[in-house]
Amino acid sequence: MESNVFEQMQDIFAKKFLVSLQQSKYQKLSDSYQELNANLFAASAMQVLKWWLETSPNSTSNEIAHIITTCIKSGTYNILRNID
Repeated sequence: MESNVFEQMQDIFAKKFLVSLQQSKYQKLSDSYQELNANLFAASAMQVLKWWLETSPNSTSNEIAHIITTCIKSGTYNILRNID
């Protein structure tokens, strides 16, 4: 059986983020909406990590953390607008 490590990591990420949502001020959101947000967060963050490793390995961890944080807080469009 072939193992897809990327998907496994994304699933772990989503599950851990879901737990944090359920313990935050967002716990009042419906379970399905919390799950959707956890999966979107995990997918976005994992794609940035994949891009980092495959395309931009010389970027610093601080730069990558900034990209992930900005995408989560403000959306991908703001990352594109802020490129010099």
